[in-house]
Amino acid sequence: MSEYYWELITKDGTCIEIPPSGIDVVKKRMGNHDPINTRTQVIPYAQIEHFRITSKPYSAQNLLEEVAQAFNDPIHNEDGSIVCRWVKKEVTQDRWNKYYSPLGYKRIGGEGGITTVAMRLPVHLIDTNETPYCSDEEVHKLTRKY
Repeated sequence: MSEYYWELITKDGTCIEIPPSGIDVVKKRMGNHDPINTRTQVIPYAQIEHFRITSKPYSAQNLLEEVAQAFNDPIHNEDGSIVCRWVKKEVTQDRWNKYYSPLGYKRIGGEGGITTVAMRLPVHLIDTNETPYCSDEEVHKLTRKY
């Protein structure tokens, strides 16, 4: 059976991912109308809009990557290379034309003057708030052989 992250959404629109290990605690505290304590904040019960499951799978790899990011400590493959993942970033069309395109970055979409750029970064340097992971479909498009 697969496990999934849950999301705690506050009335101001903040979304906090909760790993499977924290679900029972959050449900219990919500049932008692107690505040929810996260690593970075305390959320009063009255500020919670939703607590629901996501489609984002939880795995030990995600946990390893989160630890690597928290301590800025690279994860190494068996061959000694650093583990990297595809991430994406939205930039203006002008920034794409002047900076990213000449340097060989990959374009994976865009509209309305905004371009989505894809790049591979070491997992310990990824800030998913700034550069979220590419979806499986996007990675497939980026890595397929023509």
